[in-house]
Amino acid sequence: EEAIAFCERALDAAREDDANRRAALELNYSGALDDSGRVEEALAAADRVIAAVPEHIDAHYNRAQGLLSSGRLAEGWQEYAWRLQRPQANARYELFPAPRWRGEDTTGKHVLVWTEQGVCDEILLASMLPDLIARARKVTVLCSFRLIDIFRRSFPSARIEERREPLPKAAIDPRSEEHTSELQ
Repeated sequence: EEAIAFCERALDAAREDDANRRAALELNYSGALDDSGRVEEALAAADRVIAAVPEHIDAHYNRAQGLLSSGRLAEGWQEYAWRLQRPQANARYELFPAPRWRGEDTTGKHVLVWTEQGVCDEILLASMLPDLIARARKVTVLCSFRLIDIFRRSFPSARIEERREPLPKAAIDPRSEEHTSELQ
């Protein structure tokens, strides 16, 4: 509550004509509200930032977090795509030779899976790999170096490589007909 009060005082003192400053303050306010469980108010603050600065990446990211945590999954996942534009994003899809997966059938295709979150999320993702491996012609998984050995033992028919830049040859092999990426 102290952080929220501080943000409110800062917003009250901020000049209306300084859009970038107000956007930064509203973004902090949105985060403080969300941390306090006041999700609807946090979403409203993020929306004010987006109204002022439509391409504000972190405002969209904050909005996605609030939508997802409140169970508004369709909206949340759509907004969550903004995370890939954040400087700290762990996925650089512009490096991949083919488009991202958009839900199309993977039967008979070479599928590239790039894990982008932390190790716990990578382990959660692994629960989906058997279904993908059963459908696709070939699956290449790029993951944290800490999981390579266990993933190789768990998924012997998939190619498991370290997630790094530059991309390993398995991710950009021009002899592969098609690569798709990002399973959520």
